[in-house]
Amino acid sequence: MKNIAVIIESSTQFGRNLLSGIAKYGQMHDWNLHFEERGLKTTEPGWLEHWKGDGIIVRSLDQTISRAKSREGIPVLNLCAEGEQAFVAGMLINSDHLAVGALAADYFIGKGYERFAYIGYENRHYSTFRQEGYISKLEQRGYECCSLEVPPIPDGDYQSRSRQIRQFLDDLVMPCAVFCACDAVAVGVINLCHELGKAVPEQLAVLGVDDDSLLCSMVFPSLSSIDPDIPRVGWLAASWLGAMMEGKDPHGMGIQRVVAPRGVTERLSSGVCAVSDPIVAKALEQIRLRATEGARVKDIANQCHVSQRLLERSFEKEMGVTVKRLLIETQLERIKGWLKDTDFTLAHIAELAGMKYPERLSHMFKRETGMTPGQFRGQHRT
Repeated sequence: MKNIAVIIESSTQFGRNLLSGIAKYGQMHDWNLHFEERGLKTTEPGWLEHWKGDGIIVRSLDQTISRAKSREGIPVLNLCAEGEQAFVAGMLINSDHLAVGALAADYFIGKGYERFAYIGYENRHYSTFRQEGYISKLEQRGYECCSLEVPPIPDGDYQSRSRQIRQFLDDLVMPCAVFCACDAVAVGVINLCHELGKAVPEQLAVLGVDDDSLLCSMVFPSLSSIDPDIPRVGWLAASWLGAMMEGKDPHGMGIQRVVAPRGVTERLSSGVCAVSDPIVAKALEQIRLRATEGARVKDIANQCHVSQRLLERSFEKEMGVTVKRLLIETQLERIKGWLKDTDFTLAHIAELAGMKYPERLSHMFKRETGMTPGQFRGQHRT
């Protein structure tokens, strides 16, 4: 049995996903993992100094002890290495950031967007590469992109950074697709859109990276995000360390060093196609906000300050579906989410969905899906 010290933060989704991949590899190779909960900026644990083990995987800004251990001859894999320097040192196993950016561009182009923006961090290699992949793919397809790079907190002043992003968003011509370097940036962008009175996703569609389910659910509308498959990065890191501990040169073993993204997890922040008609854009926003309030077509028309006839004609021409149909589909998707993700009673879900009686919900659900709410919930709990 090998004893492995794992010095990786458990305070972020990224770190926990790395740990997940490492743990899976360790279970299959009889590794005993030495780990404690920590943050990225936490100093390396004191016990590591006198630890007698077989290998170390570290992702920490403080690497005083692990570097000393490396000099003692213990194999150490550094997952905090940055950019090209890390490749030269042979230490980097990471996401394919260029592919992440290209995926974001393809995703937005596929939704019909013709205006694009990028918001990322200064002096962060992953942000730079994601921006490069995004812009390169857009240029290949004949599009341009507006970009903004801001200092990462705590390197920069929060208020100053917010003012920069606010001005940038305010200057964008809508509708526009906004790709952000990570979920943390994207969450801030959505909050600033609310302050500016810009509708997400009808005017500005927003996409992040990391697919941090907690962060993505902390804003409304919920954040769409690219899943960079970090558990796979953790698995590969463990396999790389395994080769090092066996005295092998991982470079000659063909071990994968960059991991392609798994795809886009689409949520509400990018859940509509690009819409040029302002009446339809306003209607989409109102449907998103009022579908579970029992809103009817005439209510949406009133909110858009147009006649019901004009709304229906414009909407069906632009979207290829009626306002009534989209109201039903939006309400149905919310109901499905409550059935899958909560233990709410049917009566409570009916109330949340804007229906007076659970029997009405059951009838609508069976008509639309061919199964009862109970059957749907059971199918998604097994």
